Amino acid sequence: MVSYINKTIPHYSNVLDVGAGAAKYWHLMGNEYKMDAIEIFEPYIIEHDLKNKYNTVYNVNVLDFDTDKRYALSIMGDCLEHLTVEDARRVIDVLSKHCDECLFVIPYEYPQHEMNDNQYEIHLQPDLTPFNVKLRFPNLYPLFIKYNGSDWYLSEKGIGIGVYTTKKTEKDQVIALFENPVIERLFFDFYFNPENEK
Repeated sequence: MVSYINKTIPHYSNVLDVGAGAAKYWHLMGNEYKMDAIEIFEPYIIEHDLKNKYNTVYNVNVLDFDTDKRYALSIMGDCLEHLTVEDARRVIDVLSKHCDECLFVIPYEYPQHEMNDNQYEIHLQPDLTPFNVKLRFPNLYPLFIKYNGSDWYLSEKGIGIGVYTTKKTEKDQVIALFENPVIERLFFDFYFNPENEK
């Protein structure tokens, strides 16, 4: 994902990290971009020293976020699944209002309960898959999909991950890693068959 950002977003552009948590994206690209953050859970702001990393840290629910500042990009990494479907749709609209492009990193089929006394860690959409992401969020387009049913990029709890953008993508732009080639063909047909747009 960072290589995609470096290719498509000019360095030193304004970037908004939504649900910054431990500042993962600041560590990956904070030297290349002017980064602000939204973090709803104040203890994370203190614990991870976010105010000394990001230019501005907004301690708000992203649904209530409003600013006159324009961002070239927002990144919402592993957060959309923490919201109800309705709230997630609203978040996409809120971020699209302030950002030229929005990226979403979404784990698939990954249940999670409260952690660190933080109710916002609960996954309210633990059933997400490459298929129902399209059904629930038709204005998100895939960039990278890993869906194999047995491997997980950080733990053994989920079965894949997807990176989505609000910019329309073409089939040849998508990197897809599926364990089952039949499921991969179904995925591409589901997303890119013009008949499905009707």
